Amino acid sequence: MWNRRCKIMQRLCLAIMILLGLAGSGVARASPKISLDPDPLNFFDFPVGQSSTLSYSVTNTGRVQLVVMDMRIVGPDADLFHFDFVADPFCGNGQDCAPNFKLAPGASRSFFIACAPSHPGFFTSTLKVKSNAGTSTIELLCTGDAPASMSTLVVSPASIDFGISFAEPAFPARLERTLTVTNTAVAPSVPVEFQVQVPGTTGNGFFSLPSGEFGFVGPGESQDFIIRFSWFGGVVSTAPVVLRSSDPSQPSISVPMFAEAAYGRLVFDDPPGLSDPIIMPAVAAGETSSLTIRAHNAGDFGVGVSDASAFAFFGGTAELLGPTFNARLAPGESIEWTLLCTPDGSPDYEDGASGTVDFNYVLAASDFDTFSLFCPIANPQPLTGETARARPRGEPAGSSRAIDDGGCASSTPTSLAPLGVLLLGFVARRRFRW
Repeated sequence: MWNRRCKIMQRLCLAIMILLGLAGSGVARASPKISLDPDPLNFFDFPVGQSSTLSYSVTNTGRVQLVVMDMRIVGPDADLFHFDFVADPFCGNGQDCAPNFKLAPGASRSFFIACAPSHPGFFTSTLKVKSNAGTSTIELLCTGDAPASMSTLVVSPASIDFGISFAEPAFPARLERTLTVTNTAVAPSVPVEFQVQVPGTTGNGFFSLPSGEFGFVGPGESQDFIIRFSWFGGVVSTAPVVLRSSDPSQPSISVPMFAEAAYGRLVFDDPPGLSDPIIMPAVAAGETSSLTIRAHNAGDFGVGVSDASAFAFFGGTAELLGPTFNARLAPGESIEWTLLCTPDGSPDYEDGASGTVDFNYVLAASDFDTFSLFCPIANPQPLTGETARARPRGEPAGSSRAIDDGGCASSTPTSLAPLGVLLLGFVARRRFRW
């Protein structure tokens, strides 16, 4: 019996010793644990000459006290990072935070690091934290951007040309051009901000930016702008498009631009001072008078002569020779006609023939020109106030007694004045369109 009790007691003592041993070994294996957050600590990008501060936290995630002995910024760009004394004076303002600090299990402490790049570039360093939990690290990332500059912008095309369009509002009355702005700066650089400004006009048109006027272009990027030219009549503009920086110290960029809405305009050159009425060189009745008419397109847009003709209403015939149908003239181009007129000396038109010369246009500011036409007869036979009378034998010359001796009774002659001047505006014109 005694032996049996002794064996039971031995076993119980052994179990107690094993439990105590296990408990003692568990306490010995407990160690501090540390967590650094965030990792990496990324400052992203900001202009050179400025400073950015971010915080990180040290946390004791273990079950025993954490002791931090040193925190140091190391690496190739360490001189661009430092602890921020203003945010927290604990670590000072350098790359080394030497004071020790302790954290109970579950406790956390925040610290502040600043990046202050002195030149453009991508910078990296490492924050090393030494503690009784070992050495831990956080990667530090920072980008210093070169300042934005309008000098790095390039526009394409170098100039904007809308050309010359027909000014009639019934035609397509707007055109668009695309201006591409590219930032040639090398990263890292601050995006360039600017505003596109279109000029005003003093005529029957205007410019607009339907896709927007503000630009924000990063290094190596491009942005398109739509420039619209609208018109409702004749207008010309040579003012530039201007790219103006949001920074008033930056220069502006001017992009030459030309736009015009115009008409064709026929101007008569020969004979000099051609006016209404056209008076032809005088000829004998039955002969043909000839006159050369020369003109040119003095407008900035092509003009068409859809119809050109001459017609005598009274006292003869008239004809216009040359390009009389669908003649096209570019700006500055000339044209020539030959005007023929033959007065016939018919009764009541002994002075000459009368008619019109007509020119009808398309793509011109006015639709037609009409001239009255007069073709005079050279040296027409004058008509006297009396007719010859028979005189009885013995009657003295100069007697005023009217004797009807088979002669014609005296009468007052009648004559029509030239009709050319009276026919101005005689024929109504209608507008022609091709």
